Amino acid sequence: MVDWRCGEIRTRAINQWLADESLKGIQQLAHPRIQKLAERLEDQLPEMLTSWMASLSLWPIGKRRRNSIFQDHAAAACFRDSVARFWRLEHAVRHNGHAEFRKAALEAQQWLALWIEGDPSVQGLAEQLLTLLERTVRTSSAAEAINSVLRPYLVRRRECTDLINRQLFLNLFVFVVQYAQIRARASQRQSPYEIAGIDLGTDDWLTLLGYPPDVC
Repeated sequence: MVDWRCGEIRTRAINQWLADESLKGIQQLAHPRIQKLAERLEDQLPEMLTSWMASLSLWPIGKRRRNSIFQDHAAAACFRDSVARFWRLEHAVRHNGHAEFRKAALEAQQWLALWIEGDPSVQGLAEQLLTLLERTVRTSSAAEAINSVLRPYLVRRRECTDLINRQLFLNLFVFVVQYAQIRARASQRQSPYEIAGIDLGTDDWLTLLGYPPDVC
C-alpha cells in the first residue's frame, strides 16, 4: 500500500507491475505444484488487483489550493509521501510490532512536524490523508473478516471456476448471511432489511428466493 522507504502510495499500475514481475519469477520454477500455483495466480490476478485505493481519491490537492499552500506540484507530492511514510512506519510499529522501524518512525514524525508547524492548512491536509489511509486498512480488515466467513463455503464449491457462477454464489452467500443467519441468532430478532424498514412480505428466506413451501 505504501512503500516505507520513500512513502510512495502504490497505485493499481504499480501493484500490477509488481504482481507481473513476481509472477514471471514464479513461472520460472519448474516444480509442478509451483506451476499450478502460478496458473491460479495468473487467472485470479484481475480480481486480486481490484483497486482498494479509491478512497484516496477523496484527498486530491486541487491546483488552486495547492498553489496557495505549496510552491509547486513537486512540493505537494513530497508532502503527500512524507505523510504516507510516517503513517506506514507508525502503523508497522504500533499495529504490527516491528520494533526495528521505531527509529525511522520517529524521524518521519519529526520531518512531518516541520511541514505542519504553525500552518493549520497543512496540518488539516495531513490529518485528512492519515484518516483516509487508516480507513483503507480498516476496510481491508473488514474484507478479511468476510473472507473468514466465506472460506468454509468455498471449500465445497471448488467447481465454481467461472466469473458468472462465482458472482451468483456470492449473491446467495450475501443474502443468507445478511438475512437467514442473522435472524437465527437469539440476540438479533430483525434482519438488516427489516431494520432498514423494507417490507419483504414474508420472513421465510426460501420463499424470498422463489421456493415457497408448496414447491419445496
